[in-house]
Amino acid sequence: MDLQASQIDLKNSIINKSSVLYVEDEEILREEISNLLQGFFKKVFTASNGEEALEIYEKNSDEIDILLTDVNMPKMNGIELVTKVREKDSNLPIIICTAFNDAEVLLKAIKLGVSDYIIKPIQMITTLKVCNKILTTRNNELLIKKHVKELEDLKSVLEDENFIIETDLEQKITYVNALTCKASGYTAEELIGQKNNILKHPDTSKDFVENLWNTINAGNKWQGKIRNLAKDGSTFYTKTTILPIFDENGKIIKFLSTGILITAEEEEKQNLKRIILQHKGEKLKVENTIQQRVEDEVKKILASTGNEKDAQNKKLIQLVNDLDAEIKRLRNKNIDNNSRVITSEKKLQETMVRFDNMQIAYQEKISGMNSTIQILAKKFEDLIKKSKLTAEKLDKSQKSITILQGYIDDYRKKIADLEDVISSYEKELKESKSYKY
Repeated sequence: MDLQASQIDLKNSIINKSSVLYVEDEEILREEISNLLQGFFKKVFTASNGEEALEIYEKNSDEIDILLTDVNMPKMNGIELVTKVREKDSNLPIIICTAFNDAEVLLKAIKLGVSDYIIKPIQMITTLKVCNKILTTRNNELLIKKHVKELEDLKSVLEDENFIIETDLEQKITYVNALTCKASGYTAEELIGQKNNILKHPDTSKDFVENLWNTINAGNKWQGKIRNLAKDGSTFYTKTTILPIFDENGKIIKFLSTGILITAEEEEKQNLKRIILQHKGEKLKVENTIQQRVEDEVKKILASTGNEKDAQNKKLIQLVNDLDAEIKRLRNKNIDNNSRVITSEKKLQETMVRFDNMQIAYQEKISGMNSTIQILAKKFEDLIKKSKLTAEKLDKSQKSITILQGYIDDYRKKIADLEDVISSYEKELKESKSYKY
């Protein structure tokens, strides 16, 4: 029942997606094992000696995922084959099939970086489990490399378009990217090691700073607009997200700040406010001027008589007409100004929405990157542990082989001594028989 369960488990493992090159000079054994391997591997290449195996490998190196080879073969033995393969690929998983007394062979194989060894006669389930373990480890290593490459590419994109600052738990800057240095006017050497308030604008309130640090120290994300002070005393604004970074135990180890420059948008907002205030001032000034002119004309009419009144009435009519024209002009100007304000507000709103969306996208990428880094770190730690265990296993195996080799040598010596005793006995027996006759 356990054998069947192991077979089902192996058929659903990474072996089913992998190809193997199996090398064995004994024809009957090669056909038997290769037929069994074909029930598990996606593809099985077979060779009867080292030279044939090397030729197959060179033609199909992109397709072969693991090499399983005998040691003692004609034309080119297993160690020579492994040496040739290692010249072309230092990472291909290789398993050698050997015997207990091949201590010297195993030492050479270990130096060549073989992944494991199988003691003959081959036990299929054990061999497949060893292959599965090696291929799984290899696949994890490739995935880690792939994720690291993706993370490096993502980091490059983020650093090109975002301010990035890392600080430790004491609020000291431990890393800044080139964009931060360019905007602030400081070099990386001038910023690293300094408290992060080196960039804090003097108009930033104490409550604002306390709220920010209380939020991230509690393990939460902070988002908002920050007014910064450059080295030359100028001001620049960033739309910023600050994340606490945790270790595998959930403990905060540092803080990551990313931001987008919004100085231009902030200036546009200030310009919009000035336009609105200017428009209100002009409107008030015109209204006051019109009111004063009407009051002056009414006073003149009240103070005049006769023909002067007629003349003043004409002036008043003209004034009303002028006022009507002025009102129309102001109405049109007001419409234009309102349209300009609405357009500016709309433009500003669209810009802020765009930056918000960009910030959210970058934030999601950073969060994903942080999670992936933690997962990869855990996998890498597991791989190191497995590598240590494998090294310990090889070391113990080598010691066992050395001990067994000693036993074998002792047995051989005893057999040789026994052969001498037998020969001596046979000689004495012959002499004894000859003497009797």
